[in-house]
Amino acid sequence: RERPKRILALDSIYSEQCGRFSENTTRNIRKAVKAGIKVSAEYNPDRFAELYVKYNPFKLIGPAEKIFMALLRHTLAAGSGTVYLAGSHQGDLLAGAFFLTYNDRSYYLGAFSSPEGLRQSAAFAIVDAFCRLHAGSGTILDFEGSELEGVDRFYKGFGAIREHYCVLEYNRLPPILRSEEHTSELQSRQS
Repeated sequence: RERPKRILALDSIYSEQCGRFSENTTRNIRKAVKAGIKVSAEYNPDRFAELYVKYNPFKLIGPAEKIFMALLRHTLAAGSGTVYLAGSHQGDLLAGAFFLTYNDRSYYLGAFSSPEGLRQSAAFAIVDAFCRLHAGSGTILDFEGSELEGVDRFYKGFGAIREHYCVLEYNRLPPILRSEEHTSELQSRQS
């Protein structure tokens, strides 16, 4: 089946790039600037991980968390991963994002915002900083997929266009152990 994602081509200068931002995105970036939010590239995976686990609403469990942390540490050490952190003028960390770069594509893989970071639009400041730094480079910012309306709207607000990717799911469990949804799909395919 196909699932949606958003990508943003950073092929023009920043002034042209930000001209494609939605009014809401521009307003949130201004709000973050007015609040004194500062964004920096941070290479401390432990600090990012601590805050990611604390504030990310989509909890990684068991093996998924271990794989994510190994990927984070390995790519930061190899120079293909970058963590951006947004802090208040008092020095409190409010939001963070992990970007993995491969060839000319950077993937927005993990992000978090504290409650105060949400109020001060810190995540908007992070993506804006990434766009500023990479404007005109030809890099593709791949936001990955999200079927959550609010998350998709956040990505779209930066001018990201919709793309689709394919997902293949195969359930080898006996029909009695499968969910009703998968069982009815199987039965319709067999008829």
